[in-house]
Amino acid sequence: MRERAPQTILEAVESIPLPPLPQVLIRFLSLVEDERTPMGDIASLVAQDPALTAHFITVANSPPFRKETPVYNLEPCLAAIGIRMLRTLATAMAVQNVFAPTIGEQSLDFTGFWGNSLRVAELARSLAIALQYPDAEEAHLAGLLHDIGQLLLVSGLAEGYSLSGETASDGTLLTVSQSSLDVAYRAVLGSRLVEQWDLLSFMADAVMFHRHSAEEIASADLLSRIVWSAHKLSNCDTGEDEPQIPSAEIETVSSLLGIDAVGISEACRHASERVAECAASLGVDLSRLGQVILGTAFIDREQSFTQRRNKDAARLHLEAKIRTMAVMQPLQQSLLSLPDEASLYGALGESARILFGLGRPVFLVVHPRKHVLTGADIKGQAPMLNRLEIQLDSAHCLAAAVLRENRPRSSYDEDYPSTPFLSDIQIGRIVRAEGLLCIPMRNGEQSIGVMVYGLPPERCSRSHASRDWMTGFASIAAKTIDSFRMLRDCSGGIEAELTRHFEQKARKVVHEVVNPLSIINNYLQIVSQKLGGDTGVSRELDILKEEISRVERIIRNLGDHAEQPPAVETVNVNSVIEGMMALYGESLFEANGIIVDSYLAPELPVAKADRDRLKQILLNLLKNSSEAMPDGGRLRIATRVIDSGNIGGTVEIQLSDTGPGIPPDVIECLFQPLDPGRRPEHSGVGLSIVASLVEQLGGTISCQSYPEKGTDFTIRLLQARKDTI
Repeated sequence: MRERAPQTILEAVESIPLPPLPQVLIRFLSLVEDERTPMGDIASLVAQDPALTAHFITVANSPPFRKETPVYNLEPCLAAIGIRMLRTLATAMAVQNVFAPTIGEQSLDFTGFWGNSLRVAELARSLAIALQYPDAEEAHLAGLLHDIGQLLLVSGLAEGYSLSGETASDGTLLTVSQSSLDVAYRAVLGSRLVEQWDLLSFMADAVMFHRHSAEEIASADLLSRIVWSAHKLSNCDTGEDEPQIPSAEIETVSSLLGIDAVGISEACRHASERVAECAASLGVDLSRLGQVILGTAFIDREQSFTQRRNKDAARLHLEAKIRTMAVMQPLQQSLLSLPDEASLYGALGESARILFGLGRPVFLVVHPRKHVLTGADIKGQAPMLNRLEIQLDSAHCLAAAVLRENRPRSSYDEDYPSTPFLSDIQIGRIVRAEGLLCIPMRNGEQSIGVMVYGLPPERCSRSHASRDWMTGFASIAAKTIDSFRMLRDCSGGIEAELTRHFEQKARKVVHEVVNPLSIINNYLQIVSQKLGGDTGVSRELDILKEEISRVERIIRNLGDHAEQPPAVETVNVNSVIEGMMALYGESLFEANGIIVDSYLAPELPVAKADRDRLKQILLNLLKNSSEAMPDGGRLRIATRVIDSGNIGGTVEIQLSDTGPGIPPDVIECLFQPLDPGRRPEHSGVGLSIVASLVEQLGGTISCQSYPEKGTDFTIRLLQARKDTI
């Protein structure tokens, strides 16, 4: 029978866009917005819609997501896809649902098809449980998809095939006028789709056989007989609480499955209750299903106003959701780049003012430690709002009720009390408006707060028309705030962990390095005592001991939680330079053929500085000069006093080398850390440390460089007092 169906249609089955019921798609988009939604909750909703189910099982069994063993149980399928990909796919389906052209420029109503598919699914599950079938969920899924071929035929009908608005006696959506294609082939198409999944199941056969005769189905497998029976019983179900199934049908099903009449009636009753519950939760009107099982494909002139209104409302809701997502996506990315939460609320307020034309809203937020709503601490918002503390479970405040019920409300709504709540009066006076419009800000189960607009009576109707859009805006705003807080907390946690890790490493370094330095210092003390009267060597040893002590102090500071401020002391700059040259002059300069010229001003006033930091500054600069002249050169070290007096004088140190100079692009950011890749043999942080140390001492540093002639560094430190050496 399969070969009678045109091959082009069979090959296109997997790519046909199946339209889910808008109400289900709206609920699904809401669930997947929150990544914390349990996958079981999402799977329960998907199991109510044949189009979503078929689509996600197809995706889960496609090469990017397919596991070693094909799966048809919905929760593992959805888990394999992942909630972010589910959100992307659902958004694409919503856009397609809203913007794709309708078939034959006709508007199709799939409510009847959806209701019948769900009823067959629930009947199949109930019958499977009564039979103790090993996998009741497999039976439910097969029942849900039993007539998916009909949806494929409607949604993906190739050009050249015509649709008819007539409803067949068995409740089909449409008939097809083409000699080579008959409506019976919808079973072929549905079976072909299921076959694409390569399941270890007779599900494809159950879909193929569900319209065969009782005599034919009797020899088929149990799953096919269950689905056939569910389909048969659903055609007899009037949709009433106590469905009256003809005795002939009960006898047929009983002989096929071995279930008595009581068990069959109980299965029908349970299925009707489940379908009614699902329809009520989604706001779907199934009142016509008693007369027409699958409903008509087209909205005819006799269709009730209520049905048209419900369908239009669902479509408008979906359109509003897509519009909000399109508007908010670039805005959300911009909001997340803001520096703090106060700026984020400010941007949200301005965006809402522009989008909705109702003025700038105020924000009441859930207090992080108390069970109350209070004003957000943001610039431009009335300080009086911050003094409010509204209990979240309060029955006498519109904002608290809106957050609990997760729906927008205003003080002009019919269900608002004739006597306003006092808290609403207070908020109204603060925002200087007669009425209030409150929009909940929630990210899934996470309550963020409420957007509150001051609303005069004449703008009430205008605001009502925009509520869906405003609710979508507030929902995405809540998600943005929640994401912002998570990023902030995550960043703070990472920073704290890195700090803790560094402190542990620093303490280990201090312990491992300071002990040997102390031993070396003690050994130098012993050597100095053995030398006795050799004053020259003793002085050099004293300088070396002083340097080791300085290094020890630097290392110990690594273990401090906070950097210690520089000690306030007076420093003999000339003496420090002479000591540095005595210790490092030979290794840095003489060994490299560099001549050092010292011009240390006599009677130089002492400087206000920290001795260790000044040594660290000079050592960095001396080392840089030595490295700049690997083939020899000259280094000039000079000191002088500028504007000498009791106060306000400056001690200047100048180091000038005859090296190649510093490139202009480096000069521009000389005292910032360099990219180590530019100078592989250096860390790129030496001069940035020098600049930071000079700043800590209250001094200044400058640099002048001349290509192929050399570089001058000038350091100026404050004079401590007029005291010469």
